[in-house]
Amino acid sequence: MLEVDTASSIVATGFLPPRPGASEITAIDNEVVELALLLPRWQALALENAAHQRGLTAAQMLRKLIGNSLNNMSPTVG
Repeated sequence: MLEVDTASSIVATGFLPPRPGASEITAIDNEVVELALLLPRWQALALENAAHQRGLTAAQMLRKLIGNSLNNMSPTVG
């Protein structure tokens, strides 16, 4: 029987660490990229429900959330 280390599984941690040299972005053209996104089922269902209540698709709502988050970030001083 296959044992799964739930403490370090993708679902338990919520993310995978970045792999050096690996891109997380797939270019569709010069303006659009595709991002892979894994969500727990409950989050995907909640996202879809919240989006539909606002007359949006889940993808439209994600784009708005990402855009708003990036616009509200303070510049990094380095």
